[in-house]
Amino acid sequence: MKTISDIVKSLFYYFVSLFVRRDPKRIAFGSWSGKLFMDNSRYLAEYIKSNYPDYKLFWVGDDEISNEVISSGFVFLKRNSFVANLRLLRCKYFFFTQMAAADISECNVYRKSITCYLHHGVPIKRWGEDAIHRQFNKKKRNVYQKLYGMITANYMKYDYFATSSPLHDKTNLTSLRYRGCTDKKNLKCGTPRNDFLINISTEQKNYYKEKYLKALNIDGKKVLLYLPTFRRKTKDAFSFAKLNEEQSKQLNEILSKNNMVIVEKSHFIVNNTNDRKIDNSSVVFLDKKTNIQEFYVVSDCLISDYSSAFADYLFLNKPIIHFAYDYDYYKDVDSGLYYDIEDFSAGPIAYTFEQFLAEIKNISSGIDLFEGKREYVKNKYMTYEDGLASQHIFEKVVLSHEHKNEGV
Repeated sequence: MKTISDIVKSLFYYFVSLFVRRDPKRIAFGSWSGKLFMDNSRYLAEYIKSNYPDYKLFWVGDDEISNEVISSGFVFLKRNSFVANLRLLRCKYFFFTQMAAADISECNVYRKSITCYLHHGVPIKRWGEDAIHRQFNKKKRNVYQKLYGMITANYMKYDYFATSSPLHDKTNLTSLRYRGCTDKKNLKCGTPRNDFLINISTEQKNYYKEKYLKALNIDGKKVLLYLPTFRRKTKDAFSFAKLNEEQSKQLNEILSKNNMVIVEKSHFIVNNTNDRKIDNSSVVFLDKKTNIQEFYVVSDCLISDYSSAFADYLFLNKPIIHFAYDYDYYKDVDSGLYYDIEDFSAGPIAYTFEQFLAEIKNISSGIDLFEGKREYVKNKYMTYEDGLASQHIFEKVVLSHEHKNEGV
């Protein structure tokens, strides 16, 4: 029934759109299926708000983020509501980090608009159409699925795709081909959220340290931030909440001795709140709604696996540890990886818990032999990031279309 309802609603909004003129000064943003007010969409929206006040900016999301959106100076629209969809028909531009159907509206309210996919991370793991083909043995969508996708927003094609490097350009062509991605549509100009890390001032760094460290009661400690990536085929991902008694004791001894603390933030769509039964004062769990770009600034070292979080973290030039405890499984069975870990790793690789503890000891003693490797990875995987991504995207997507309409 939901499928039929989606089709009927989309056809209704399409019909209404025939009589509505889009306003080139209206822009809509969304992120993380409406549940978060952050990521590339937010940083781009804030840039436009600060530099082009004559534009009316809308943020689409769930009710729980409405107060945050409004207090930040944006017009809030409740995702998938009747009123929101009608107002979206007047927006000329749409920016989102997941997919338009997830972040903005499931109904097709995009006729004669300009859509831009900002991405929510640099593709290190296989995703999109690439991951679907691995996971479902290359099954093709049937005619009914394609028709449903054409009428609703589920399989709609986008006009632009933000990218971070030539490698990102290439993976877009396969992972997003069903979204109509071509090399010409790739915006080779970086991502807005990294503008924040590249341009952050000392004053801002101090502000975020005071904001987070005091709130978590870890002020004065060295912070090791653990960010695992999403796993498609197993719920048995590593968490410091799952350490056995001996492992917990070993870790706590190292961290306590060196005045360190591990702050773990699980992937947003992973529900592991029931796992957090750990008696270890040296491990803290971060709310999944925390703006991670801000918390990067607070931390002293990043622990990750294959999450593209490490690529953003490169701009702070701090130590990174890759805890690749399930490397063979992940690259051969789960999502898969586009690149070999020996190439994209920006720090030491620990394949076992014992190796991980050894790398923690190295960090505690100030040993960092990977500054050159971090520079190599940054130049190769984040080539286009220059701290001006928001400006580039706005000029290429919005201003360029305005100039065309004016006959310039």
